[in-house]
Amino acid sequence: MANEFDPSWNDEELNAHMGNLSDQAAGSRMLHPRPLERSLFGDDRNFFGILSHGEMQKKEITEQAIHLVHHHILGQREANAAGVYRVCDVLVLANKATTWKNVPTEMKDFLQWANANETNEDIARFAAQVHHKLVNDSFGL
Repeated sequence: MANEFDPSWNDEELNAHMGNLSDQAAGSRMLHPRPLERSLFGDDRNFFGILSHGEMQKKEITEQAIHLVHHHILGQREANAAGVYRVCDVLVLANKATTWKNVPTEMKDFLQWANANETNEDIARFAAQVHHKLVNDSFGL
């Protein structure tokens, strides 16, 4: 199976791809699927651990990995349970946190970039690019 992600894959092909990427990450468990515990917000749900940022080095967070997460969520694998793909509470500590006075300018620049780069071809790929740009530009990664 190729390294490139194919949005037409069924669940079996997607899980096989995730396992291959995990093996390539030299034991980092970059894309290791695992069932998680109950939601903090109620109902007992099946979570799917796609990425665990705490187990990854910054250099391992690739656009392809983010694309896989967005494909999982936007592909409506569980359409009635949107937003339940989480591993743990998240706290982001940035090397280069922006100041409040810079937020309007940074948002204007970001929206200008997003509008110029948006395509209707693959919403999951665009979502991955947006996420990657926000993380890299906002946090200096």
